[in-house]
Amino acid sequence: MAARFIIVVRQSPNWSLGFDPSEFERLTRRPPGSVADLVRLWDETFRVSFSEIRQHMKDIARDSLLAVGVRILDFAAYLDHSPQPSAFYLFTDDDDWFAPNIIERLRGQERQQLMIWGSVRFRGSFEFREIEKFCYTNNYAVRGRLIPEKARRLKLLGHGSASKLASRHRVTIVPEYLSVTNKHPASVNMMSEALKGDGLVKSVRRYLRQGPVPQECAWASTYAARAAEVFGALV
Repeated sequence: MAARFIIVVRQSPNWSLGFDPSEFERLTRRPPGSVADLVRLWDETFRVSFSEIRQHMKDIARDSLLAVGVRILDFAAYLDHSPQPSAFYLFTDDDDWFAPNIIERLRGQERQQLMIWGSVRFRGSFEFREIEKFCYTNNYAVRGRLIPEKARRLKLLGHGSASKLASRHRVTIVPEYLSVTNKHPASVNMMSEALKGDGLVKSVRRYLRQGPVPQECAWASTYAARAAEVFGALV
């Protein structure tokens, strides 16, 4: 019988109800106050709040996940879920995208306990990372039997932990680019980088200088255009 596939979305606030930076800092193990300072600066710089922008990114990503057509578990449901040993779990952040045909491309590749495929980083242009035995944000699937008991399940949410699993188990490498990590200007990492460089406004303008969409990512063109429309309203 063909393996079942399930998407797991990592920690994701309901951005439209506001945002508690301290809780985010705790969940992502960031220094106290670090995210709060970034959010405050964002809200002082732009007329659309950080929370509103992140909700827009989440809505776009959610449409991407729904287009895949499999069960989606949010963070709380994943922690309470009894993993199905033969199923594959695809992990993602709440602002990243999957190709709508990803399950079709993964079927028939279920020989091992993990699958890794090509990851694309989107920062206004599509950047193809080398396909290798390394887990990025959303380019891997883990067999349910490798998911630990509930008390330790939180650790597997991180792609660093998944990479450690990949070093200990046989992995099927799928030689296709099937997911996009959306490195938009309101991601915390990109905000931190912007402040070390030339600032938030220029970060937004760089993101808006979108180049042509490669054929391998034609499926992502609508999501990229929608993201550009959101950030275009800021400058």
